Amino acid sequence: MTKQRIKFFINLLVSFGLAGLLFYLSYDTIETAPGQSKSDYIWGLWQETNKLPLFLSGGLILLSHMIRAERWKLLNAPLNYKISFSNSYHSVMSGYIVNLLIPRGGELYRCYMLNKLEKVPVNVSIGTVIAERAADLVFLLLLIGTSFFIEFEKLLFFIKESKILEYVGVGNSFSSNLLFIALAGIALLFVLIFFVKKVKPDFYNKIAGKIKNLLIGIRDGIGSILRLEKRALFIIYSILIWVLYYLMTYAVMKAFPETNQLGLVAALSVFTIGGIAMTLPLPGGIGSYHVLVPLGLSILYQIDQSEAKGFTFIFHSFLTLVTILAGFVSLIYAQIKIHRKNVNEVVEENTVRSE
Repeated sequence: MTKQRIKFFINLLVSFGLAGLLFYLSYDTIETAPGQSKSDYIWGLWQETNKLPLFLSGGLILLSHMIRAERWKLLNAPLNYKISFSNSYHSVMSGYIVNLLIPRGGELYRCYMLNKLEKVPVNVSIGTVIAERAADLVFLLLLIGTSFFIEFEKLLFFIKESKILEYVGVGNSFSSNLLFIALAGIALLFVLIFFVKKVKPDFYNKIAGKIKNLLIGIRDGIGSILRLEKRALFIIYSILIWVLYYLMTYAVMKAFPETNQLGLVAALSVFTIGGIAMTLPLPGGIGSYHVLVPLGLSILYQIDQSEAKGFTFIFHSFLTLVTILAGFVSLIYAQIKIHRKNVNEVVEENTVRSE
């Protein structure tokens, strides 16, 4: 068995193992009433849902991922990398798989995957991802601002009642402790750099050169957003991504009897709370999304807490499952494509040598 085949099968095993671990972790975090099995709890929730809007939400999130892949293509074009939609999409989806285990780790992994598929330098594609995330933050803030403009009193009431500021450390020692740790870490880093520069100058110069190249690539990648030929299309794609996220929330709300009566404005509030939750992780090992969204439904719309938690679990778990399945397919597809590409390169190299 060749090295390429061994590496290919190892990558496949890792992919299967990763998917299995994600399913186990999602299942293991389910909380049920005493004497009730997790499978019975999930099945009961599933039976209550209207499947059409639920599956529609799955289609909407996949469509948003496709638009994100197309938008990433636009950012790579000014850097003279004409990547295909297929490779962009499968790289993005592979990154989502890694993101579920390592927060933001998928951003780096999708750059690695694109490098294997399209030979785009990782340091350059990292810059385009940073530019993407900066644009996403702007549009998220605009959407949150719109939501507060429409539902200001309700959202302000939710912030006060949920005590969300206490969760993230505002008004207690958590913020000051975090700042102290960050400053101590920066100081330690500078001491380490000074020590290495004095003791191992050659090693220091080598690492410094790599860091310089990395920063240049990141600079070029971020700058791609300023050199876009189709800026209007980039803005349209960005708006569409967040509109689809919002419509996805509305579709899931229509799938549950408890939230079916809530309208588009309520969906905007729930979406805003979810957006805040995803950017403000809570301590204690519990996902902020699973804490704040049920609170929002309960405080703002008088949904029973247990029913609100059930809604949030199905909402988040179903869309996570859709992402896992689609990401897993992309991961396998990408590994097969990379393997074939490596084999072809070896064959071409041997052919050239024989000539």
